[in-house]
Amino acid sequence: MWDRIDRRRFLAGGSAIVAAGAIARRPPSSSSAVDLGPRVVTDPTLAVETPEKLVGNVRATQDVIDTESTASLDLSFTWTGSETRRIEFGANEIPFSNPRRSAPDGATAMLVTAETGAAIDRRDDRTWVPNDADEITTFLPLEGYTFDPGETASWSWQLWGVPGETASIEPGAYRFESRSGSRGDGDPMVTLSLSVEPLRRS
Repeated sequence: MWDRIDRRRFLAGGSAIVAAGAIARRPPSSSSAVDLGPRVVTDPTLAVETPEKLVGNVRATQDVIDTESTASLDLSFTWTGSETRRIEFGANEIPFSNPRRSAPDGATAMLVTAETGAAIDRRDDRTWVPNDADEITTFLPLEGYTFDPGETASWSWQLWGVPGETASIEPGAYRFESRSGSRGDGDPMVTLSLSVEPLRRS
């Protein structure tokens, strides 16, 4: 997929961090002071508001978050129109800007590409929080994609905690949005929602 993107010379956006709602600025707890038991991603949904011929789907390829791996999600988009169409994803890119933040009840998490996630230095081997915030601000996110009729394009993403703001990927309901306005204040285009819950093994 990335080879195809290179051939088509798709534009890459800037590396600015885009906030999804207000982010709580609280001192992160030490990872030794919080519950770091296994967690699981549940109920991931991907809703496309516009354009109407674009259909989205999300699949958790790795739903458990533990010391060995974090959650991984495949986001796919199918263009059902009969003509070739380039989709520009507004101010907040889809796949989501890297990093992309969400802030339910003060918890913060972000999505990074699988390629970026593989290169991030973890703060420690118990959590999925980058050791240095600078590691995740230099990747250029994709702003748009040109679809052939009936084409499906997919990208893989990982869920990480936000350095300096959280000690781990906390349980909660998370929401990531792309908006149509030039400054991200327009109507939602694409919304990814998911929940993180403690893993209860039977």
